[in-house]
Amino acid sequence: MPKSDKQNAKQAAKQTAKQAAKQTAKKTVKQTAKKTVKKSLKPKIKRHQRPKVQRFFNKLKQRKVKTSFEATINLHKLIHKIQFKKRAPRAMKEIRKFAAQFMKNDDVRIDTKVNKQVWSQGIKGVPFRVRVRLTKKTEKSEEQNTPNKVYILVQLVEVKNFKGLKTRRVKPEQN
Repeated sequence: MPKSDKQNAKQAAKQTAKQAAKQTAKKTVKQTAKKTVKKSLKPKIKRHQRPKVQRFFNKLKQRKVKTSFEATINLHKLIHKIQFKKRAPRAMKEIRKFAAQFMKNDDVRIDTKVNKQVWSQGIKGVPFRVRVRLTKKTEKSEEQNTPNKVYILVQLVEVKNFKGLKTRRVKPEQN
C-alpha cells in the first residue's frame, strides 16, 4: 500500500503542475493579446509628425524667437573634382545652397568676412572647412502694406580647431 500512496501523491502533484502551467499559459496569451490590441489601436505617427516636435515649433512660433545656428560646412568635399579656376566661386555657391537648404529660405545674404575667408588663399586654395552662423532676419519695409521680408544672414565664426564642433542653436546677437 505505501507504494500506491506514493504513486497517488506523484500523480496529484503532476496534475496540479499541469493545471498551474495551463493557467500561466492562459494569462500570458491574454496579456499578449491585450498588448497587440493596444498597439493596433495606437495611430502610427511618422517621425516628422511627433507631438514633441510640433509643440517645440509651436512654442517658437508663439515667442517669435529669431533662430540662429552655428554650423560647420565642409567645403573640401563640396568642391571635390572642380577645376581650379572655379573653386572659390563654387564654394560661395555651395555656402549659399547649404544655408538655403538648412534654414528653408531662398533669400540668403553672405557677409563679406565669409567671402574674404573663402578667397583668403586664392581661387585655387579654398579652406577645407568654414564655421558659419546662420541667422534668420526680417527686412523692415517702409511701406505699411507690404509684409516684412525674411532672409538668412551668413556670418563667419572664427575657430582655431574644427574638431568636435557640432551644429548648435545660438542666441542671436542684438544689433
